[in-house]
Amino acid sequence: MESFNGRFRDECLNENWFSDLADAREKVAHWKQDYNERRPHSSLQYRTPVEFAAQSAASFYRNDVGQEASNAGPLPHTPIPAAEKGTWGEQNPEKVSLSLD
Repeated sequence: MESFNGRFRDECLNENWFSDLADAREKVAHWKQDYNERRPHSSLQYRTPVEFAAQSAASFYRNDVGQEASNAGPLPHTPIPAAEKGTWGEQNPEKVSLSLD
């Protein structure tokens, strides 16, 4: 979170002069769209979030479902598969525990 806050301050707030609230909303929305769609991120191996999502979806389809990557499109969200089963949303009941202490 600190990294994001620093980037937002450096790349948006310090770079723009806001004349009113509507102007601030417009400039922040533009920066947000650029940050979320077009700007490469070091945590994503210098790929844009859109590229990363598309490659992740293609990899999922190719490896887990058996479809060709060319038929796969980006998913609106990608859930994390269960660690050992490789399936979506299923949990291994013998490894789930709940403590009511």
